[in-house]
Amino acid sequence: MHHLVTDGWSCGALFEELRILYAGSPAELPPMRWQYPQFVAGLAGGSPGRHRTGPATRVLARPADRAAAAAPAVPRAATGSHPGVLARDLDAVNADGLRALARRHRTTLFTVALAVYYAVLHRVTGQGDLAVASLFANRSRPESQRTVGFCANMVVLRTRLPPFATFAALVQATHATTAAAFAKQEQPYQAVPTGSANLGGRVDDVVFQMMAELTHRVRAGDTEFELLVPEAIGSRFGTELALAPRGDGMRVVLFHTPRLAPTDALRLLDGYVTVARAIVANPAAALSTLLRR
Repeated sequence: MHHLVTDGWSCGALFEELRILYAGSPAELPPMRWQYPQFVAGLAGGSPGRHRTGPATRVLARPADRAAAAAPAVPRAATGSHPGVLARDLDAVNADGLRALARRHRTTLFTVALAVYYAVLHRVTGQGDLAVASLFANRSRPESQRTVGFCANMVVLRTRLPPFATFAALVQATHATTAAAFAKQEQPYQAVPTGSANLGGRVDDVVFQMMAELTHRVRAGDTEFELLVPEAIGSRFGTELALAPRGDGMRVVLFHTPRLAPTDALRLLDGYVTVARAIVANPAAALSTLLRR
């Protein structure tokens, strides 16, 4: 189904219903409280104007590699036809180390992984005011848990990097950013004010995603279902970093358009893996040691 009418959460709901129906009769599907028109009406009735203030919804700077920023603009349709894809693996030791770091700071793995990305972006771009976009399911209301439609929304995760002494301080700042973004995730992304007309690109040119762990193969009755997610499917964003569970570890995948030179893309991906491993090895390391180019 086209992304205009569905999202990942919806596909999961449909997949679950197929499994229930194929498992045998009588089959009772989970109740659905909101159809998509009701979801839209509920969103419109939620006074989205209350979300329009605060630093989490204003973008003043866009992190972009200097070499990519200097390159001539390429039409989005053209860049999407030849996406670059690079991948690296974090083994179970390092993946568990990041999870333990999140527990120590009473936050989520998403926050710690995003903080690593901020550190790498700062090292690559030299910018200290970083805005990264991310897709969220936007299903905070119980009525929308089983709604099928395009309910997902994009939020802007903006963090200013003062001269932090430690990575722990960066995690705390990132936690504040994500908490503010979650509280405002119903604000339509298209209505987010940028605060500047000189961004030099779109605010979703740099995207960060954390994928949920999926059950790829299940059996229902006499039928076996397998979920296929091709890694080379590409991305519609300029630069997208995605983390996905892979066994006991994690796979780090970087999608990018030709605006980002292959050498710079490789430097960005390898930098992420290097910083993540360094943080696990020495959580108390001075941030300055991680930001050396």
